[in-house]
Amino acid sequence: HVVIHPVEGLNITAGIRYTDDRKTYQFTRYNLNNGPANPAQGPLNNLPLQVYAGDRVDYRIGVDYRFSPEVMAYAQFSTGYKGGGVNAKPFVAIQAVPFNPESIDSWEAGLKTDLADNHVRLNLAGFYMKYKNIVLVNAAGYPGGCLPTAVPLCANPDPNYYPLSALPFNAGDANIKGLELEADIRPVGGLSITGSLSYLDFKYTKLAVAALASGISLKDYPPLTPKWKASGGIAYTFEMQNGATITPRVDIDYQSKTYSDPANNGFYPAGLPQDPQFANVNPYLIPGHTTVNARIAFTSADKNWQASVEVTNLTNQYYWTNNFAFYYSGTGQHVLAAPREWAVSIRRNF
Repeated sequence: HVVIHPVEGLNITAGIRYTDDRKTYQFTRYNLNNGPANPAQGPLNNLPLQVYAGDRVDYRIGVDYRFSPEVMAYAQFSTGYKGGGVNAKPFVAIQAVPFNPESIDSWEAGLKTDLADNHVRLNLAGFYMKYKNIVLVNAAGYPGGCLPTAVPLCANPDPNYYPLSALPFNAGDANIKGLELEADIRPVGGLSITGSLSYLDFKYTKLAVAALASGISLKDYPPLTPKWKASGGIAYTFEMQNGATITPRVDIDYQSKTYSDPANNGFYPAGLPQDPQFANVNPYLIPGHTTVNARIAFTSADKNWQASVEVTNLTNQYYWTNNFAFYYSGTGQHVLAAPREWAVSIRRNF
C-alpha cells in the first residue's frame, strides 16, 4: 500500500494484494446414537478428500484532491475476489461438487464536504461494478427433474439426477451501479439531524446453465438485496445547570422489498403437484418495511456515568427478515423480526 503526495492537496494511492487459497473437505454422516448412515446417503462417508486451490492478484488505485479544507473529491478503481470451494453440505454424494471463485471490478467516485462553517456535512458517492461468476445458493427446491426417492410424485424420475437445492453454484455475471448520500446537520448547539439514502441497480448480463435451471431470470436480484435503503435520525442534547445532559433521540429506517431466493418469483419444481397455497403467493418475497427506534439518555457532568431507556420497533411493526418454503410438504417459514422491545442500561466509563 503506497500513498504519494505529488502536490499540495493531491494524494495518489496504490495497493496490491496476492491471495493463495487452499481448502480441504472431508465428509462424514451418521444417524442418531452414532449408528450407520441412511443407505441412500451412506456413500457420503466414503468420499475421498475434496480440495479447492487457487490464487489471485488484486489491486487498487485511487486519487483524491482537497479543493479546500471543506471540500474533497476522490475517484478510485479496485478489484476484489472471493475464493471458490466445494459444497460443504451435500445431501447426496454427487452434490460434493466444486464452485469457482467470484470476482469484481469496481469504479467509485465521490465528494466529501463540510459546509456552513462545519454545521453541515454532506457526502456523495457513485459506483459501478462488474461482478463475475457470482456464487449463489438455490433454496427453491429440486429444479429440472425429480429425485429417485420421490418416485411416487414423479412421472419420469431420473436416477442420475441430483438436486440443486442448497447447492452453491456460479450463477453468471452482472453489472451493478448505485448512489449513496449521507448528511449530518447540526444547525444549532445540541441539535443533530442525520440521514442517509442509497440506491442499487443490479442487472444480470449473463446466466449460467445452473442459474437457468434454478429459475433465475435476467431481471432478478440476489437474495436479501434491497434496491432502496434510507434512514434518518434527530437528537437534541439538553444541558443542565450542573453540566449533566439529557439527550432524547428518534431514528427511522426504511428498506424496500427483497427476496430470500435467487429466483425472486419462486420456482416450482417440474413433476410435482403444486400445492394450492403456493398458487397466488410468492413464498420468497420479503416486503419493504419501516421501523422506528427511540432512546433517551442521561449523562453525568463528569461523563463517567450514563443511564438510558430505549425502545426498538416503537410502532410494533410486523415484518420478517427471511423466509423459506418447502414445496414438497406445502409448508414454509418466516424469520420474524423482534416486536416492540424496551431496555434500560447503565454505563460506567473508566
